[in-house]
Amino acid sequence: MRRIPVRRPSPGLVIAVIALVLALGGGAYAAATITGSDIKNGSITGKDIKNGSVPGAKKLKANSVTGKQVKESSLGQVPSAADADQLGGQPPSSFESDWILVQGTAGGATILAQSGGFAVARLGTGVYSVDVGESAVRRPLAATINVGGAAGFISAAPCGGNANNPGGVNCGGVNDNNHVLVVTQATNATAADRTFYLQVGPS
Repeated sequence: MRRIPVRRPSPGLVIAVIALVLALGGGAYAAATITGSDIKNGSITGKDIKNGSVPGAKKLKANSVTGKQVKESSLGQVPSAADADQLGGQPPSSFESDWILVQGTAGGATILAQSGGFAVARLGTGVYSVDVGESAVRRPLAATINVGGAAGFISAAPCGGNANNPGGVNCGGVNDNNHVLVVTQATNATAADRTFYLQVGPS
């Protein structure tokens, strides 16, 4: 029987087949073997990452995100920080002082400036009844002569008597806890009208 001659593939054919195999399967092989060490630092940008594709809890390194990466305006209030808006359960406004600047003259008392809610009446020479607009009981009082006017002395006390009212006095005119009695004197301790500041601190 006559044998059929078998031709060996030429070197060119072998190379062509290998190249075809690599072309068809090489991409999958490369994708399966690329690691972090194969990626150049700074070569992947935000445009290369699909939105919402990076899960936070398990994929981010602990303590790797700092304040520079966080947009503060997008954050809500930390629950425990709500206590920072109050002190002893009271809002900041509860610790603000009220004040009034009064010009006392023989013709009466004129309010030159105030924080709000005050009223004043001249009861006599150097004697003024200041309506605070709320209770002055257990609230610190500070009264000073305005240095822009005549010098003198000044004193102040809450009205309404001293029952549950430390330092309280009985006042002429309106004698309740919403009023403060202010007395001004000349430098020789005689009654005199003066321009003065009265500050009523928080309770």
